[in-house]
Amino acid sequence: MTDVQDTKTNSGIEILDGAATAASVRQDLKAEVSKFTDSGLRKPGLAVLLIGDDQASQIYVRNKVTACKKVGIESWLYHFPAEVEAGAVFAKIEELNAEESVDGILVQLPLPQHLPTEQILMSVCPEKDADGLHPHNMGLLLTGKPGPRPCTPLGIMTLLEQYQVPIAGKRAVVIGRSNLVGKPVALMLLEK
Repeated sequence: MTDVQDTKTNSGIEILDGAATAASVRQDLKAEVSKFTDSGLRKPGLAVLLIGDDQASQIYVRNKVTACKKVGIESWLYHFPAEVEAGAVFAKIEELNAEESVDGILVQLPLPQHLPTEQILMSVCPEKDADGLHPHNMGLLLTGKPGPRPCTPLGIMTLLEQYQVPIAGKRAVVIGRSNLVGKPVALMLLEK
């Protein structure tokens, strides 16, 4: 990753600039994707399932699609109404699991209450699980083996690494124990 500017304040508190780190990661990823496609291989592909009209989810997904475009990753957005039947979601995931041009599948959470979130996440092929939330991938995280990692915890770890924040031997407080952020970030900190 490219260097980020010094962010120490006069009081000795260091502010970690997530935007600068994200820009650095995107720059590196764009170069990596370019090498990949320049060698004659197809663009990597990400499929995103968005269910319902949650404003925050729509913004998050729109930003993901834009970020994919900027780095040369193909992306497809499948937007379902909030009242969609679970069978339609499972059918789309099954189709995307079989589609060779799709390398990653992201199911945007939270899902509407009538949908079985855990079963939907489990229906995504573990190798295509872009968020690292499939039980298989969570098991890889728990055992310290390589595999997809949940996005927000991975972003936190990347930020700490970029600023060379020492972790070994330190104590960390993680507030929250969700499968999306709390548990994975705690495990990733323990791993370091």
